[in-house]
Amino acid sequence: MLLEITVDQGFVDQCIEHSKIYNAGQRSQERLIRDIECELYEYYMISNNLWDKHDSWKVDGVSEVYGNVDVKFIDKYYNIAHKKMAYIAWQSTDLDTLIFCEWVERPDRKLEAGDVVKINVVGYLSYMDFLKNLQPSNYNAGYYVNVRKFAKACYEK
Repeated sequence: MLLEITVDQGFVDQCIEHSKIYNAGQRSQERLIRDIECELYEYYMISNNLWDKHDSWKVDGVSEVYGNVDVKFIDKYYNIAHKKMAYIAWQSTDLDTLIFCEWVERPDRKLEAGDVVKINVVGYLSYMDFLKNLQPSNYNAGYYVNVRKFAKACYEK
């Protein structure tokens, strides 16, 4: 499912606010904000009253269709660094579904109000199906899920 979203100032402001509280690790401020921009799909769903907000960091939104959702942006696969597996485990008590998205079109810079971006919603996996398809990576000390092979199509815009 392809979505075309116009970025608003509220989202830009949210990214800046989140950059003040998220752990940047070794990332520059610009890289951190660009990583936070992956929150655009959940922002879109909540601001258009398609999802409800959730109080926990473990859940990006609450959907009538998918329950408690976490959104992940992927490239070819969904790759999980070894140390990020703890977060996936902590989410087990709160999460029902993972929805996977990918950037189709976006500027090669931080997003600004008025930018029009395209996001492809690749599909979804229940938390349990996600775990069943988790594989150790042969390329790094982490894991991956072949989302394109196992994810089901999303029916909720």
